[in-house]
Amino acid sequence: MESTIIRGRIAETFYSIQGEGATAGLPAIFVRLQGCTVGCAWCDTKYSWDPTAGREVDLPALLGEVAAFPCRRVVITGGEPLESPLFAALAAALAVRGYAVEVETSGTCAPAPESDPGLQWNVSLKLSGSGVPENTRVNPAAIRAFLARGPGGSSS
Repeated sequence: MESTIIRGRIAETFYSIQGEGATAGLPAIFVRLQGCTVGCAWCDTKYSWDPTAGREVDLPALLGEVAAFPCRRVVITGGEPLESPLFAALAAALAVRGYAVEVETSGTCAPAPESDPGLQWNVSLKLSGSGVPENTRVNPAAIRAFLARGPGGSSS
């Protein structure tokens, strides 16, 4: 039986200091997934919005990139990372490998029920000043799904 290789697009990977949420100030590997339909006017990563931009990677190669950095904390970000076909498999593979995994999300997409309970969710709801219509930036069902996960995630 042939195994399927998961592919997707990323904007970048880099090693830096987490600047947001409960782990601000800690070193982290950032994996910026490509694609975002939210489109905040003040976004500083507009280059990550187009789901066809960036570069294509397969999951094993991406895991190899992450492993090359001297850190065990990974921040999966975007764009909107939950829109990426790489997201679920990447988060699961990192958790299995013992990484502390944070997800920076706008809260517009609900987390999958089977998502690892150890993921730290940094949910940044977009307010009216973002220039995004309310029906695009606020998804009550997704917000309830994050709240139902309990205190294991964080909100920033």
